[in-house]
Amino acid sequence: RNAARQALAQILIVMNPQLLQYQEQLDAVRPMLALLEHRHELLQFEGCLALTNLLSSSEELRSFALQSGAWSKCKDLLFSENEEVQRAGLEAMCNLTMAEEVAERFALGKAENE
Repeated sequence: RNAARQALAQILIVMNPQLLQYQEQLDAVRPMLALLEHRHELLQFEGCLALTNLLSSSEELRSFALQSGAWSKCKDLLFSENEEVQRAGLEAMCNLTMAEEVAERFALGKAENE
């Protein structure tokens, strides 16, 4: 399973997510989120880069990722001992901030609880 997720992540890192159908984009989110929780830093890093690329495709995908727990999983990566994993987590969070619900949380001052 992890090998398949890693292979998918490596494809998504270099591929324009707009070339995928919308349902394929949605289907790729959960396996990438699973990689963020893996104990191996390489899998975390690649999953996060792939997720970052996917998050650039649409507002609906960002919303789905947020509902699936992407914010907290990316935030957890900020505490990794690996600096590259930290950077990848922060980059994904930056893409998540383009979602309206995240902007609203920050505007209302509710983001500190997340």
